[in-house]
Amino acid sequence: MRIRVLSFLLLSLAILMVTTVPPAQATPADAMAACRSGAPGHMTTLQISGDTKPLKSLTALSPSLAPGDVYRVTVTGKIKVGGWPWDPSYTAEGAGWSNRAPSDGYWPQPGLPKYGLIASWVGLPNWYWLGASSLCIQWTGSTNEQALMEMNDENPVDNSGTWIITFHQYPAA
Repeated sequence: MRIRVLSFLLLSLAILMVTTVPPAQATPADAMAACRSGAPGHMTTLQISGDTKPLKSLTALSPSLAPGDVYRVTVTGKIKVGGWPWDPSYTAEGAGWSNRAPSDGYWPQPGLPKYGLIASWVGLPNWYWLGASSLCIQWTGSTNEQALMEMNDENPVDNSGTWIITFHQYPAA
């Protein structure tokens, strides 16, 4: 009787081992599809403050992105550029595509809207546009990386206000 029960248990375990399928892993295409569908993804809240007081930041650094990961941002709040009462405040959309940063001066990325939210892969020279509600952006490098985000402003030290950035991340693996 014990041999019969033991044989049944071993056979059941063997069947279970053969029929167990590992969970499917997300691919870069799955990550992009999830982002484009509007799914919330893994959310992290970041902040860019136009205030230069201690412990405040003029930039934000994203969580680490693995190769194939996708991200997008949604941003609320306004940052006032300049110290005068009549100086304007901007959302992360900045001054608009008809008011782009010129190639002279100290603009982080000429050609993109003044005072809008831009990003760069850490250690790489060029910035790209994010705005208040970005497209889905995929990291295609071969190592983990972070996105550095800041305002496209030639003189950020006189700013005030805050942008609250919700960083939506879609892992590829």
